[in-house]
Amino acid sequence: MEEFDKAVRQLPGVYKYFRYSDDILIFSYEPTGNIETALPNFLPTGMSFNATKSASISLNCEDKGHQAIVQLEYLGYSYRVSNMCGSKDPRKVYVGISDRKISKLKTKILCCLKANQRDKDFQLLKDRLRFLSGNYVVIDKAPLP
Repeated sequence: MEEFDKAVRQLPGVYKYFRYSDDILIFSYEPTGNIETALPNFLPTGMSFNATKSASISLNCEDKGHQAIVQLEYLGYSYRVSNMCGSKDPRKVYVGISDRKISKLKTKILCCLKANQRDKDFQLLKDRLRFLSGNYVVIDKAPLP
């Protein structure tokens, strides 16, 4: 994927490019049509984009009298950005945890509580909740086949 990353960064109009595994975010200062057309050509053989998970969002202000807030989700976070109509102030970006990520976390917590109700192992519940609420590195000590 290094060749793909390099090719995308070199596309005309690409301002900033981020990729984490299969999640891609591209900022462009030109209309995205040419970029969207070129991207599939750079993918390795056998790979393709999922059209249902792709979106092009414009922050251009067409109507100076109408300011809008644009929202997008990326890697479990929700970003809300103003299109800055009629303002000379810097653009404000609001970042929060996405509703989908919160819902998944609530489901996992409920599963932990149900398991505790069944197992009656408070230490295991405590460990599970700590794991869900913290950042841990998981090391697999099993030998590779």
